[in-house]
Amino acid sequence: MKDKSDQRPQALWERLLPAWVPVVVVLLSVAGSLFTWHNNAAAERAHQDYVRREQRYAALVSSLQGFHVAGSSEDRAKFLEQLNLCWLYCSDPVIRAAYHFLGTVQAGAASNEGDRQQAMGELVGAITRDLLSRQPVGETSLSPTEFKILKPQ
Repeated sequence: MKDKSDQRPQALWERLLPAWVPVVVVLLSVAGSLFTWHNNAAAERAHQDYVRREQRYAALVSSLQGFHVAGSSEDRAKFLEQLNLCWLYCSDPVIRAAYHFLGTVQAGAASNEGDRQQAMGELVGAITRDLLSRQPVGETSLSPTEFKILKPQ
Protein backbone atom coordinates (compact mmCIF):
# COMPACT_ATOMS: atom_id res chain seq x y z
CA MET A 1 0.00 0.00 0.00
CA LYS A 2 1.33 3.38 -0.98
CA ASP A 3 1.16 6.15 1.42
CA LYS A 4 0.26 9.70 0.52
CA SER A 5 3.85 10.83 0.64
CA ASP A 6 4.68 8.73 -2.48
CA GLN A 7 2.09 10.53 -4.60
CA ARG A 8 3.36 13.65 -6.25
CA PRO A 9 0.99 16.54 -6.79
CA GLN A 10 -0.36 16.88 -10.33
CA ALA A 11 0.91 19.77 -12.34
CA LEU A 12 -1.61 22.37 -13.38
CA TRP A 13 -1.39 21.42 -17.06
CA GLU A 14 -2.04 17.77 -16.20
CA ARG A 15 -5.25 18.74 -14.44
CA LEU A 16 -6.44 21.14 -17.17
CA LEU A 17 -5.46 19.14 -20.25
CA PRO A 18 -8.47 16.78 -20.23
CA ALA A 19 -10.82 19.77 -19.99
CA TRP A 20 -9.17 21.72 -22.87
CA VAL A 21 -8.83 18.91 -25.42
CA PRO A 22 -12.50 19.08 -26.51
CA VAL A 23 -12.33 22.89 -26.73
CA VAL A 24 -9.22 22.73 -28.93
CA VAL A 25 -10.83 20.08 -31.14
CA VAL A 26 -13.94 22.23 -31.60
CA LEU A 27 -11.87 25.34 -32.38
CA LEU A 28 -9.79 23.45 -34.94
CA SER A 29 -12.95 22.05 -36.52
CA VAL A 30 -14.50 25.51 -36.78
CA ALA A 31 -11.29 26.97 -38.24
CA GLY A 32 -11.09 24.15 -40.80
CA SER A 33 -14.74 24.65 -41.75
CA LEU A 34 -14.27 28.39 -42.22
CA PHE A 35 -11.17 27.81 -44.34
CA THR A 36 -13.04 25.31 -46.54
CA TRP A 37 -16.06 27.60 -46.88
CA HIS A 38 -13.85 30.55 -47.86
CA ASN A 39 -12.01 28.51 -50.50
CA ASN A 40 -15.27 27.15 -51.92
CA ALA A 41 -16.77 30.66 -52.08
CA ALA A 42 -13.67 31.99 -53.85
CA ALA A 43 -13.75 29.11 -56.34
CA GLU A 44 -17.45 29.75 -57.02
CA ARG A 45 -16.79 33.46 -57.62
CA ALA A 46 -13.96 32.60 -60.01
CA HIS A 47 -16.21 30.16 -61.85
CA GLN A 48 -19.01 32.72 -62.15
CA ASP A 49 -16.50 35.28 -63.47
CA TYR A 50 -15.32 32.77 -66.06
CA VAL A 51 -18.89 31.97 -67.15
CA ARG A 52 -19.70 35.69 -67.51
CA ARG A 53 -16.63 36.27 -69.65
CA GLU A 54 -17.34 33.18 -71.73
CA GLN A 55 -20.88 34.36 -72.42
CA ARG A 56 -19.68 37.87 -73.26
CA TYR A 57 -17.00 36.54 -75.59
CA ALA A 58 -19.45 34.18 -77.32
CA ALA A 59 -21.78 37.10 -78.03
CA LEU A 60 -18.85 39.23 -79.20
CA VAL A 61 -17.57 36.57 -81.60
CA SER A 62 -21.02 35.77 -82.95
CA SER A 63 -21.61 39.46 -83.67
CA LEU A 64 -18.42 39.64 -85.75
CA GLN A 65 -20.50 38.50 -88.72
CA GLY A 66 -21.74 42.08 -89.00
CA PHE A 67 -18.35 43.06 -90.39
CA HIS A 68 -18.46 40.71 -93.36
CA VAL A 69 -19.59 41.96 -96.74
CA ALA A 70 -23.19 40.89 -96.19
CA GLY A 71 -23.21 42.04 -92.54
CA SER A 72 -25.94 44.31 -91.30
CA SER A 73 -25.68 47.46 -89.25
CA GLU A 74 -27.74 45.67 -86.58
CA ASP A 75 -24.98 43.07 -86.21
CA ARG A 76 -22.35 45.80 -86.03
CA ALA A 77 -24.41 47.59 -83.39
CA LYS A 78 -24.63 44.33 -81.43
CA PHE A 79 -20.83 43.99 -81.59
CA LEU A 80 -20.38 47.54 -80.29
CA GLU A 81 -22.86 46.90 -77.49
CA GLN A 82 -21.05 43.70 -76.50
CA LEU A 83 -17.73 45.52 -76.60
CA ASN A 84 -19.06 48.19 -74.24
CA LEU A 85 -20.23 45.44 -71.87
CA CYS A 86 -16.81 43.80 -72.08
CA TRP A 87 -15.47 46.68 -70.02
CA LEU A 88 -17.24 45.12 -67.03
CA TYR A 89 -15.69 41.64 -67.01
CA CYS A 90 -13.21 41.12 -69.83
CA SER A 91 -9.45 41.33 -69.86
CA ASP A 92 -7.50 44.33 -71.14
CA PRO A 93 -5.85 42.54 -74.10
CA VAL A 94 -9.26 41.51 -75.46
CA ILE A 95 -10.66 45.03 -75.21
CA ARG A 96 -7.58 46.52 -76.86
CA ALA A 97 -7.67 43.90 -79.64
CA ALA A 98 -11.35 44.67 -80.24
CA TYR A 99 -10.65 48.39 -80.58
CA HIS A 100 -7.74 47.62 -82.90
CA PHE A 101 -10.07 45.49 -85.02
CA LEU A 102 -12.64 48.30 -85.12
CA GLY A 103 -9.92 50.66 -86.27
CA THR A 104 -9.33 48.47 -89.32
CA VAL A 105 -12.99 48.20 -90.34
CA GLN A 106 -14.20 51.75 -89.75
CA ALA A 107 -15.00 53.93 -92.73
CA GLY A 108 -11.96 55.66 -94.12
CA ALA A 109 -9.48 53.26 -92.52
CA ALA A 110 -6.36 52.68 -94.56
CA SER A 111 -6.53 48.91 -94.26
CA ASN A 112 -7.00 46.10 -96.70
CA GLU A 113 -8.83 42.80 -96.31
CA GLY A 114 -5.66 41.13 -95.03
CA ASP A 115 -5.27 43.75 -92.28
CA ARG A 116 -8.89 43.28 -91.25
CA GLN A 117 -8.55 39.49 -91.18
CA GLN A 118 -5.33 39.80 -89.17
CA ALA A 119 -7.00 42.11 -86.63
CA MET A 120 -10.00 39.79 -86.37
CA GLY A 121 -7.66 36.84 -85.82
CA GLU A 122 -5.81 38.76 -83.11
CA LEU A 123 -9.12 39.52 -81.39
CA VAL A 124 -10.25 35.89 -81.45
CA GLY A 125 -6.77 34.82 -80.32
CA ALA A 126 -6.86 37.22 -77.38
CA ILE A 127 -10.27 35.85 -76.41
CA THR A 128 -9.02 32.27 -76.65
CA ARG A 129 -5.90 32.99 -74.59
CA ASP A 130 -7.97 34.72 -71.92
CA LEU A 131 -10.43 31.86 -71.65
CA LEU A 132 -7.73 29.19 -71.64
CA SER A 133 -5.77 30.97 -68.92
CA ARG A 134 -8.80 30.69 -66.58
CA GLN A 135 -7.26 33.54 -64.61
CA PRO A 136 -9.72 35.90 -62.96
CA VAL A 137 -9.56 39.47 -64.14
CA GLY A 138 -7.97 41.47 -61.37
CA GLU A 139 -6.76 44.96 -61.95
CA THR A 140 -6.99 46.84 -65.20
CA SER A 141 -4.49 49.04 -66.94
CA LEU A 142 -7.17 50.57 -69.15
CA SER A 143 -7.70 54.28 -68.73
CA PRO A 144 -11.01 56.11 -68.94
CA THR A 145 -9.90 57.79 -72.15
CA GLU A 146 -9.72 54.39 -73.87
CA PHE A 147 -13.48 53.85 -73.53
CA LYS A 148 -15.23 54.92 -76.71
CA ILE A 149 -18.88 55.15 -77.61
CA LEU A 150 -18.92 54.19 -81.25
CA LYS A 151 -21.86 54.16 -83.63
CA PRO A 152 -22.33 51.49 -86.27
CA GLN A 153 -21.61 52.57 -89.81
